Amino acid sequence: MTRIFLRIYGGIIAALLLVVLLALGAMQGTNYFRAMQYRADISRGTVEMVARALASCPAKELKQCVLYQQRLLGETVRVFSLKDLTLTKNEKGRLQQGQFIAKAVPQEKFESYYQAVDETRDLYLRIDIALLSQQLAGATAILVRDHLAKFEENLWQEKLEELSLGFEYNLSLAPFDQLVLGDRQTTALKNEQPVVIINAAGVSASVVTSMPNQSRLLVMGPVFQFDAYPLGAMALIIAVGISFLGFVAYSLVRPLELRLRQLQRAAKRIRKGDLDARAEVDSVDAIGQLSEAFNGMAEHIQRLLANQRELTSAVSHELRTPVARLRFGLEMIKDAEGEEDLNRYLRSLDKDIEELDGLVDEILTYARLEEGSPVLNFKMIDVDLIIQQIQKDLDSAANRAQVKLIHVPENLPYKHRIVEGEERYIHRVIQNLVGNAIRYAQSQVHISFIVDGVNCRVDVEDDGPGIPEREWEHVFTPFARLDTSRNRSSGGYGLGLSIVQRIAFWHKGTVNVGKSRFGGAKFYIEWPRRQASNDDHLVEPEALGDVENL
Repeated sequence: MTRIFLRIYGGIIAALLLVVLLALGAMQGTNYFRAMQYRADISRGTVEMVARALASCPAKELKQCVLYQQRLLGETVRVFSLKDLTLTKNEKGRLQQGQFIAKAVPQEKFESYYQAVDETRDLYLRIDIALLSQQLAGATAILVRDHLAKFEENLWQEKLEELSLGFEYNLSLAPFDQLVLGDRQTTALKNEQPVVIINAAGVSASVVTSMPNQSRLLVMGPVFQFDAYPLGAMALIIAVGISFLGFVAYSLVRPLELRLRQLQRAAKRIRKGDLDARAEVDSVDAIGQLSEAFNGMAEHIQRLLANQRELTSAVSHELRTPVARLRFGLEMIKDAEGEEDLNRYLRSLDKDIEELDGLVDEILTYARLEEGSPVLNFKMIDVDLIIQQIQKDLDSAANRAQVKLIHVPENLPYKHRIVEGEERYIHRVIQNLVGNAIRYAQSQVHISFIVDGVNCRVDVEDDGPGIPEREWEHVFTPFARLDTSRNRSSGGYGLGLSIVQRIAFWHKGTVNVGKSRFGGAKFYIEWPRRQASNDDHLVEPEALGDVENL
């Protein structure tokens, strides 16, 4: 699960960083063009006024007029013929139509502005402006005032409105006493010097100069300061950024959602009875592990239900024989002619009850191991000691069968010989294997314990008729019926090896069958010396594990 969250959070953080970088880049790039357009808008009126002034200048005095404009503005002012301008054909065409052209020159850190002066004389103006300065603002006011001064006072307002079409800010005339000015500003205006007035907030400025005869004031502005972070642009960038983050989050979560839906569909199919439904396992992350666990659960449920059906059928069949014998024995007791016959029938009934009790015990043990993970108390055990105890317990049964039990112990020191396991169940496994071997052996049963450092193994071999290879895959099936050489007449209920297999599984091991060195059957169980703390990697055993020819 941590891997999924890291992938989602990492993706969102990476996307957030990308959005921030893109937003900064977009804002910087946008502001570059916005600032250039802002300067062009502010400068357009100035360039037009210079072009008007040069257009009215006689050809012989043009050079002096250009120098005067250059000193007035504090910027580079030049006049070219059209062919000498470094403009594209399209830009020259626009210039001939009277349009204003602005071009940035980043390497020179200024912007060039072009305006036609007089097309008939092939005169075109170029002004290079590096900074919107107070000198430039004052020069613009002087140019406008000088232009208006050419006309009668009653025409000033009309002419000013005509000029306003080329300006991005307001041009107006105001009475001299309308503005609240300081002494220094008043003195400057009386001396016909322009004054720049900045508002209290510092976000805009106006340029004021006195008209001839100081009858009125020319007010230009207010001109607002360039806003590098306009609300609209910021809202757009934030909206785009949030949309991008949403898209990234959706792209990261959508595959997980699809995989969970696929797992949900598999669960619904199982709920409807389709026990063959499985989830796709296409990764090793938390959902992949969940799908793998789900498949394991589904397989376990399917196997449990199949085993339950088989067990129910088999148990009903297995119970018939002892119950029938009990019924027959009860009938015989009724017809007993003496105490001797009665005791014989009672002993037979007691034997049948003992057999029935053993069968029930085997069935309950198998069912307990099948129903889920049993409570296992793993601890370090000495398997050789368990084998010695089993050898003592089964010695009388071996003697009755005229079979010799031979124990081949592990020769390693004690600390290297002990392994981890549930002692009660390991004892049951070995006892079942040895008990089976005694029933089918001719003369000997060999029991050996081997430790190889990682795994441990118990081998049980006999010299009996063995198990045909065609039967190996059925030998661990509950109530399995083999050929006549190892049938029910030899004893047992057909559950011992199934119990052994389940115990091996819960020890994360396997139990297998093969050929003995002595001509009979060989069963061996193998499991890890150390048990993991969790059962995440448990795999349900098949009917038969690895089969060897030994």
